[in-house]
Amino acid sequence: MTFTDADIVAIITALGAVLAGTIATGSTLLVHHSKRITRLERRDRAWWLYSRALVDHIYRGLPPPPPEPPEGLLDGDGGD
Repeated sequence: MTFTDADIVAIITALGAVLAGTIATGSTLLVHHSKRITRLERRDRAWWLYSRALVDHIYRGLPPPPPEPPEGLLDGDGGD
């Protein structure tokens, strides 16, 4: 089986299109996961700071009510 120049160009074009689609999908996923990781790290830091404030409140023997949680911490968005 022999390939003509047109066949080779068609094959290269098809492979280029597949490669371009794969790169586009990969970069989209990378951006999505980068944003998600940033959001989860921010939420984790807020939880840590709130937990630390609760521990300090108890350790100092302060009466109720406990410190208020940061805005949005208890909304339950799950980070997704």
